[in-house]
Order: sequence, then structure tokens, then C-alpha cells
Amino acid sequence: MNEAGDKMSVVSTEAMPDGQGGWQPVPALMVEAEVIRFLRLDADGTPDPAQTLARYRNAGQLTAIKVGRWNRYRRQDVEDFLARKSEEKQRAAAR
Repeated sequence: MNEAGDKMSVVSTEAMPDGQGGWQPVPALMVEAEVIRFLRLDADGTPDPAQTLARYRNAGQLTAIKVGRWNRYRRQDVEDFLARKSEEKQRAAAR
């Protein structure tokens, strides 16, 4: 709390949209809907975000872990995916 007794807001660099206009912590292991929100595929006009995520996975660009029947994604793998995409874009722009 601050001196006035109000709760202080905590800003984390490990937050993602919660899909309802707010923010939530980024879990270490994400379900597909969380990865879609984290990558903001649902906010950029992508017609079918789940299909886009599946394309990245099927192309070997983003690793999924099967837990039971469901795909899960490690946060570190998603962050590595973003870093690779960023590097690709920078290399393409430098040409």
C-alpha cells in the first residue's frame, strides 16, 4: 500500500490480455486459447486464429506438447517463436 493507504497497482512484464479488456499473468504452460490471446491473433483481424496457430504448429515453427488429448504450449517456446519471427523480419528488411 502507498502512504495514503490505497492499493498500489502492480505492472508485470509477464501479463497478457485476458480476453475481456483486462490483463492476466502469463502461465508457464498455456492452452491454445491463451496462446491465441498472447500472440493477439484474435485482435489483429485474423479470420481463424486457431487455424493460424495450427499452421505454425504443423510447420514446426511453434512446438506443442500433448497433455492427454490437448495441446499445451510452454511460454518459453512461444517467446522463442516470437524472437525468431522478429529476427526473420529484421533480416528481410535489411536485404
